[in-house]
Amino acid sequence: MTKVLPKKKFLSLAEEAANNIERTGWLAHNKLEEFMKPYAITPQQLNVISILIIAKGSLPTLEIGRRMIQKLPDISRLIDRLEKLGYVYRERSVEDRRIVIVHITPQGAEIADSIFKPMSAAASRYLSHMTDSELTQLIYLLEKVRQGEQE
Repeated sequence: MTKVLPKKKFLSLAEEAANNIERTGWLAHNKLEEFMKPYAITPQQLNVISILIIAKGSLPTLEIGRRMIQKLPDISRLIDRLEKLGYVYRERSVEDRRIVIVHITPQGAEIADSIFKPMSAAASRYLSHMTDSELTQLIYLLEKVRQGEQE
């Protein structure tokens, strides 16, 4: 006979909410990785490319690291892989040789263009069961959760 385990009891609403945020984050991350496989690029690599596009093409390595969705201990290795793929190139700052500036290449912009529209469509399908009002509320609440990190 199979024993049914009782539903986990949380000590507080905050614990249950944190658990749900984590589970939902992992679900979304796994869906994104699955979506990205045919493009042979990771979500973190696409995040770097997106950051560079928003920044009009170039930024110092440390600034890219600060803007990443998922904070990584070694942004240099991630940029190494993007450079090998031909999506970015680096150069030392003329004013301060310690600063490395990362630039997006035309190939980097092309791969981003090929991914963004289908990714937006996939996100719409993934969240199609929610109304615009619910999505707006979800965005507001998740931003509010992240604000607590800054206090």
